Amino acid sequence: MAKVALTRCSNYNDECKRKVEYLIELLGGINKVVRSGDTVLIKPNMVVVGRGENGNITHPYVVEPLVKMCYEAGAEKIFVGDGAGEVNTYKVYTISGMKKILDKLRNDKIPVEFIDLNYDKNPQTNDYDAFDLGSLALNQGHVYRVAHTVSEVDVIISVPKLKSHNGAGITVSLKNIIGIAPGGYYGFPKRKGNKDKLPHFSDKPWYSPERYDKIWRTIIDLNRIALGLYPGSPKKRRFFTVVDGVVGGVYDRLVRSLPVWKPINVGVLIAGADPVAVDTVAAKIMCYLPKRIPTIVEAAKSGLGTMSNISIIGERIENFRKFFPPSNNWVNIIDFSCKEVWPHGFFLYLRKHINDLLFKVRANRIFSKTCVNSANHQ
Repeated sequence: MAKVALTRCSNYNDECKRKVEYLIELLGGINKVVRSGDTVLIKPNMVVVGRGENGNITHPYVVEPLVKMCYEAGAEKIFVGDGAGEVNTYKVYTISGMKKILDKLRNDKIPVEFIDLNYDKNPQTNDYDAFDLGSLALNQGHVYRVAHTVSEVDVIISVPKLKSHNGAGITVSLKNIIGIAPGGYYGFPKRKGNKDKLPHFSDKPWYSPERYDKIWRTIIDLNRIALGLYPGSPKKRRFFTVVDGVVGGVYDRLVRSLPVWKPINVGVLIAGADPVAVDTVAAKIMCYLPKRIPTIVEAAKSGLGTMSNISIIGERIENFRKFFPPSNNWVNIIDFSCKEVWPHGFFLYLRKHINDLLFKVRANRIFSKTCVNSANHQ
């Protein structure tokens, strides 16, 4: 049975740090994950330039106690890092306040180092590590390039933000691992790089369900690599997640070409060793149906975790439910049994399906007119 712990946390302050420690203790302590002599990678979400209070990147106050606990557990090396998809990771590191926190920890003689996973090469080969999952790959034929530190560490602690995502539905523990794919190889943004672009969106138009068929495959393939769950892996890495849900966020597309970022105050921290279970619980807090989110469903089928055999400890899911308006492509994941959804969620759902119907009618008219003109021309 997978255990997922929840606790209330309303602000980013010293209480937040204590609550992170409390969550870890609820799950049996950091020593269940980190052992003496380990090398640890703490992987926050640092995707855009901003601050954790805005709801789009991990707050450094959630990371700081994790670094301290890893050190106290005997970790020999501790890395904090990410590979931002479209911006300079070091700029995010500085402006977010993460640099200030890590400098403070180093002044306290804690051996922590920041690493930009976008440019993290193997010093022996001067290249990124390559992984061919063969028949296990969900994106068949793609040889993944991954930041070298991922191959070296014993433990990965994912520290994502609680957010919706226009390509994957949600971006929590599983999606956070996409940051290990280096922009130095894939380009910026990684999904549109000049080289062998990271499988993300297909070339189908935005309204086509097939457009989003690649990204969940990439997420699962990269998680399999990160955890060492593939034949021939030199080691299986221990894994843990702490979700920063104090303030989450969504892209609310008021106009299709104009995404407006909206922070959502949830006041929750979530933790667990099973990334699928953590994402399942996170989805329910966001008033989503996990069974309709391919990343979660397919990750469970791939053996990365469980969706059903979950024990919630600490507080109840119902204490934190907030409706996260999904992008237009994901209205079918809305859980209408949540009272928080009404009425906004209903109108989103209705608008999406009316737009789809109008689009199909218009497309049929254009197609019919084209056929008539073609016949007249002949």
